[in-house]
Amino acid sequence: MGQKRLPQEIVRAFRTPLILFAEQVVAPGAQIEINQDALSASRDMIIDYLAISEDSFSTNNLVVGLGQTYLHMLDVNWGVAEGSKWLPGNNFGRIELFHNHPGDRSAAGIMNFANRFAAWGGLRWKHSEPWIYNPIDNLTIDFLRPAMPAGIAQAAAEPLRVSFSGVGQKTGLRRDSEVQGINVPQALGGAAPLPGTFSDNQRANNIGTDPIFMTDMSVSFPNRQGGGGAWNADIRLLNHFRMRVVPSVGDGWSRVQVPLIFYGVDMSPPYRVAYHKPEGGPIALEAGRKIAFDIVNNSAVTTNIQVALIGRIAPELGSAL
Repeated sequence: MGQKRLPQEIVRAFRTPLILFAEQVVAPGAQIEINQDALSASRDMIIDYLAISEDSFSTNNLVVGLGQTYLHMLDVNWGVAEGSKWLPGNNFGRIELFHNHPGDRSAAGIMNFANRFAAWGGLRWKHSEPWIYNPIDNLTIDFLRPAMPAGIAQAAAEPLRVSFSGVGQKTGLRRDSEVQGINVPQALGGAAPLPGTFSDNQRANNIGTDPIFMTDMSVSFPNRQGGGGAWNADIRLLNHFRMRVVPSVGDGWSRVQVPLIFYGVDMSPPYRVAYHKPEGGPIALEAGRKIAFDIVNNSAVTTNIQVALIGRIAPELGSAL
């Protein structure tokens, strides 16, 4: 790719997480380029991972089985705009070649996603560099349930929790913050989008005097049980439901609410998302530049292709790349 090699002290200064997200509905057999302003960096950014998933829930809800994936039917190429591509020329690689950061995506054990959404476990993202959570700061979750496809009913209201873990700068002790009470209400087919904002000042804020180096975050689904109903069985809802992390100080971690699946960089269900860790180190993307994805949908169904750039910024440095 020929990306710029940066001194490690500069790379480590980029601590604030940021996800750029775009999506596009792609017809069967079609080839498209996802090259939207949504994938353009508004300020200098370090990109640790590129990610691709697909959302057949919103486009083919009644056509496919619960949890059906068409991810393996995608071919891909990508590159920084006006630069070289991952694969030369107009070549495409299978999604299995793109996916080089497996993490924990087992279908059994701690991540029992094989037959239901989540009875134990969840999604986890281990940050490449810890972000600093200062005393008195707080976290808010902006949640979005897009319009439900016609013909399906979400089985019941369900809770989820978003947790943040780190180590105290002064004490060296583990610290955890958690936003609870995020409930996705029951919805009937064709129901309108539903936004929500959630915060928990007792659990989510840093009430001490010790800055915390936050090392990872997770999304969990407590008190879940297996059973019937679309919500319990259809893990495609990880692509449908979306959220954004908004600190009380500084910018949100994304411009828009991002599908839950993209918060599972290091732990997520199998077959739902492909992560690519750039060879030779993270990509330094200067402000105003963008990354384009070339996608071929080899499946026989229309599906919504979702892509994300997962990385970090250094707002206090201004232009640093």
